[in-house]
Amino acid sequence: LKTVYGIEKVRIIDIEQMDETQLRSAVDMPDIVWIPNGNTYALQYHMRRSGAAKLFSELIQSGVLYLGASGGSIVTGSSVKTALWKDWDDRSGGGTIPATDWEGDCEVSRGMDWLQGKSILPHADGEYAAIAWQAEREAKYD
Repeated sequence: LKTVYGIEKVRIIDIEQMDETQLRSAVDMPDIVWIPNGNTYALQYHMRRSGAAKLFSELIQSGVLYLGASGGSIVTGSSVKTALWKDWDDRSGGGTIPATDWEGDCEVSRGMDWLQGKSILPHADGEYAAIAWQAEREAKYD
């Protein structure tokens, strides 16, 4: 990473286990924030609870690159309801989050909106790539 991209420090953090003060101390000033995957609902809940959503927004505004895959990409959109479309993730975050109405409560399903009104549907291949399927899901969950 250092030779190819100039990245010298890599820190692995668990936002589920941190509060905002601990998180800010652990993150410091990175070049990149990388959220490789995860349960969308747990990630969304813990990003807000831990202060990560606020911190990452500040970092992005200052020029830090955010890279998210799967659930880590869904939370960047205007809504996390695209996670409902395939229903792959456990809506209780494996029992780590309170009972939440992801379909009906627009506030809890509101994403970080770092994409200015767009949402992300990762793994959109095979049947999930069909425009008709996506339109049906969007109508059902939005």
